[in-house]
Amino acid sequence: MINVVSTTPYQDQKMGTAGIRKKVQTVMQPNYIENFIQSLFDSIGGVEGQTFVLESQIP
Repeated sequence: MINVVSTTPYQDQKMGTAGIRKKVQTVMQPNYIENFIQSLFDSIGGVEGQTFVLESQIP
C-alpha cells in the first residue's frame, strides 16, 4: 500500500549524516523522518520497483 502525504521540507534538513543527527524533539516532529527519507530517494534516483528496508533505532 502506498500512502501519499503532502509535506514541506524543514529548513534544517541537509543531506548526509548531519541530517539525522538531531535531538529527539526535532526528529519527532510530524513528517520529519518521512521528509528525510524522501530526500534520499530523490537524490539517488532510479528507485522505482526497488525494495528498501528502513530500520529505526528510536525507542
